[in-house]
Amino acid sequence: MAQARQEPSELSELWEQDVEIDVRVRTLIQAIEREDPAAARASAEGLEAFVLGHLQREEDVYFPAAQRIDPGLAETLTTIRLAHRGIREDLQELRGLLESGHLQAAKQVGSAFLESFRSHEQAEDRLVHALGQQRGS
Repeated sequence: MAQARQEPSELSELWEQDVEIDVRVRTLIQAIEREDPAAARASAEGLEAFVLGHLQREEDVYFPAAQRIDPGLAETLTTIRLAHRGIREDLQELRGLLESGHLQAAKQVGSAFLESFRSHEQAEDRLVHALGQQRGS
């Protein structure tokens, strides 16, 4: 008997995207360490497209939903949007460094990006947890 396929929840899908971003950054750094600029640029392009889609989904879908649940989150969401701007700028810097052949600088920016992105995602996780507690009240 075949089991019905269960669609992943939105939150589990976001978590999977966070893991995917981590993997993509590590792949980029490995290409840089191999001194393979073509692979590094291709990895960076894929990373950038994936992250930009991830951020846009948050801004278009999740943030408005969070604000409907708790209008008092406006300031927190503004702060997160500012972090998104910084993430976009980091990705542009990374792309520029790779396009100009500065692999070691790109490696440093990629590593810093990963740490910054993880911190950002932890802040969003705290927001989701707080919203979950409000919904459960």
